[in-house]
Amino acid sequence: MRVHLGLMATVAAAAFLGAPAQASFIGDTVTLTCVAQFPSPNTDCLVGGGPSNVLVGAGTEGSVTSGIGDVTIDVAATSIVLAAGVNGANFNGLSQILTISDLDWVGGPAIITGVNVSTSGTFNPLIGPITFTSNSVQIDFGVSGWFAGTDPTVTIDIETTAVPEPGSVALLATGLIGIGWLRRRKAARN
Repeated sequence: MRVHLGLMATVAAAAFLGAPAQASFIGDTVTLTCVAQFPSPNTDCLVGGGPSNVLVGAGTEGSVTSGIGDVTIDVAATSIVLAAGVNGANFNGLSQILTISDLDWVGGPAIITGVNVSTSGTFNPLIGPITFTSNSVQIDFGVSGWFAGTDPTVTIDIETTAVPEPGSVALLATGLIGIGWLRRRKAARN
């Protein structure tokens, strides 16, 4: 009987002491949408057409067309990287808005609470407002932006907050303790 109680106590302790999962976008399917307002309103600007549902993995998930050169979109584990390649990119007058939606964390529930932007290369006011919801990021390329330099990039690091566990672990532990208490009480009567 003591072996069973010890086993139940170990299982309950393991449930509370388990290592937290590292949330990541790798393995998630996200939706890429890009809309340009020039040369005509509501023009799709994803290379290959869009909206596009893509599985996040190694490498790039899509590309946005610019006046010269394309900008690749790489959704990484906890960030989004936009890269223009050696020719740079010119969004002059295109007024494009890129939306990356259905950003669901694999390995742990979390919601987007902010973004941090870092750049390499030379930029003219390329990135307009970057807005976000709990599961999407929207990037406004504005009307006069361009990338220049050797392999210029924009990295958007995603800040998150964990969504609390709804209490199922606590309920499981309470149930296991109750079963152990009932078994112990029954054994004391016999």
